Amino acid sequence: MTLEDFALLSRLGRFSVAVVIFALIVGAVWAFVHFLKPAPPRHIVLASGPEDSTSHQYAKRYIDILAQAGITVEERITHGGAENLRLLEDPHSGVDIAFTSGGIATYPDANEVVMLANLGYLPMWIFYRGTNTLNYINELRNRRVAIGAEGSGTRALVDSVLAINDLTSDDLTIQPLANSAALRALQSGEVDAAVFFDLANSQTTSTALNDPDLRLMSIGHADAYPRLLP
Repeated sequence: MTLEDFALLSRLGRFSVAVVIFALIVGAVWAFVHFLKPAPPRHIVLASGPEDSTSHQYAKRYIDILAQAGITVEERITHGGAENLRLLEDPHSGVDIAFTSGGIATYPDANEVVMLANLGYLPMWIFYRGTNTLNYINELRNRRVAIGAEGSGTRALVDSVLAINDLTSDDLTIQPLANSAALRALQSGEVDAAVFFDLANSQTTSTALNDPDLRLMSIGHADAYPRLLP
């Protein structure tokens, strides 16, 4: 239909043609969005964790796997899960995806963060030195304890566990050490105890389990903690 033909139509006719054109435009837009979805990104920034962490080992595996699909993964080394969550919440950080720990994110503060997958179950391990048997976390009072670096998932979770037991920095000497650094401090006697959130077969945990000079706390009332910290 030419413009001359359109001009010769009645008002009702012109309205009908306009409705049809509008419907065709809406249908074309819907089809484009529905069927021609944009391709996934070819470059991803992944926030992992410290270089001696399990998260870093996971990141290296993802880099290799996604490279086979032509996707480049840029790893950003961080202090751990708590820092990673802040990076995800910051629209200017440049981070697309990150490893973090369950229990750190709170709604509605992190309502823009979406969990894609659960990669593993990380128990809480408390190793200590000494001949006395420790069964309760409040028995760490007046001891030197490595509870993870600032920004780590370990530190965020341990702070919550200590708060439940009415323990603060006034009740124990806190050392901001994590992973291999915390283990070395424990083995050398610089700290009396160290807390880890890690896999059983991680290098740090397996080394601590096989060290005859270290003891593993069997935490009394362990079932209560997941209920208090869901």
